[in-house]
Amino acid sequence: MYIPLPQFRHFLARTQAWSMVVVVKAAVPPLSLAGAMRAAVRRVDPEVPTASLLAMDEVVGASMADRRRDAWLIGAFAALALAVASVGVYGVTAYHVARRRREIGLRVALGAERRDVVRMVLGQGLRLAAAGIGVGVPAALLAAGALRSLLFEVTAHDPAVFAAIPVLLMVVAALACALPAARAARIDAAVALREE
Repeated sequence: MYIPLPQFRHFLARTQAWSMVVVVKAAVPPLSLAGAMRAAVRRVDPEVPTASLLAMDEVVGASMADRRRDAWLIGAFAALALAVASVGVYGVTAYHVARRRREIGLRVALGAERRDVVRMVLGQGLRLAAAGIGVGVPAALLAAGALRSLLFEVTAHDPAVFAAIPVLLMVVAALACALPAARAARIDAAVALREE
């Protein structure tokens, strides 16, 4: 944005009025023109110091550094939350398989195959995950408006995000339930039925 100097001093009468930025578009690497730019400023006014010669990529990068750091931090916390949730789903599923060991043994004794046991355990875990997603997606749609000011090049109700996240959560829930389901499929009916 170009602001003429008298207008700049009028609107920003405090510390900003003591500094000025000159932008140069060049076909060569910009910092290779540093000496020529300092000489041009000295020709206009030898008393004006030149400092902070930066390429526009550095200026843009510095202006986005806080947002980039915040995005990485939020992403790290989201990944941590996903890991904790997957450990929780695994723990609950493993606990239910351990509690239902005799029932699973009885099912196997009555003719249930391993794939039936795996399907049963996975189905129970995925139904719980689907219920959580069914509550979470509408809540996220309602809360998305509060994040509108933090988003860049993405709308608060981005359909791709609202489609991808439930799929990701279901995949994570399926992976978390897979190990307890595999253990349930290996339960020996004779051993399970003898246990108290």
